[in-house]
Amino acid sequence: MKRQTPWILAILILSFFGYFAWNSFRMPIIFLGKTEKIKGTIYNIKDQPGLKGYGFVQNLNYFYSFKGSWYEGQYTCNGRQSLQRIGNSISLKISAANPHKVQVIGFYEKKKYKKSKKEKFYSVRDKGHCKLTIEDNIYTLINFTESSDSTTQTIGIVKFINGDTLKLLPIKSLIKKGKETKESIIPDSLRSILKKENVFQRKQNGSETTLINRKLEFKKIN
Repeated sequence: MKRQTPWILAILILSFFGYFAWNSFRMPIIFLGKTEKIKGTIYNIKDQPGLKGYGFVQNLNYFYSFKGSWYEGQYTCNGRQSLQRIGNSISLKISAANPHKVQVIGFYEKKKYKKSKKEKFYSVRDKGHCKLTIEDNIYTLINFTESSDSTTQTIGIVKFINGDTLKLLPIKSLIKKGKETKESIIPDSLRSILKKENVFQRKQNGSETTLINRKLEFKKIN
């Protein structure tokens, strides 16, 4: 029995290392209590070098909602998973007691890996200007003020109500002042106010496309 002990220990260590490597060297997430299975939406993708510098892997940022509140998470793909694109849905497992504890368990609604459909719009305001980018069902709105080193960026999900009407649901804000950037999930109370104002009508006049609501008019940039 004493002779077998080192072998058993070696097998256990190799098994743990194999499991650890198979999961891209991520520690397993342990859930206590009730869990829920929900959907998330990928809003940002960055490529980074793969293991030992070979190839590349995708680093994903995603939003998810639970009981009316929004959260965000991050996940690094491995070489066995299909390439993702912005707007894709992912399957998540979360803790009902602590929605910040989340695990990616799968991908679905796969779209072919190619350049996403991206539209860019521009609007002039009294004290600055705005740039709006819509990529699939994700939007980014950047407000530029008179100060060149200060911007406010909002990232969220586009809800297509019908062919000509769309609603921008704000989820995350990034406020940049000089070299400092403050990131935060928009509070639910503020989001409910903003989403009422962010309903736009798409207008087509010849080759010119605009998005219009009560306060803003965006012109599409070719």
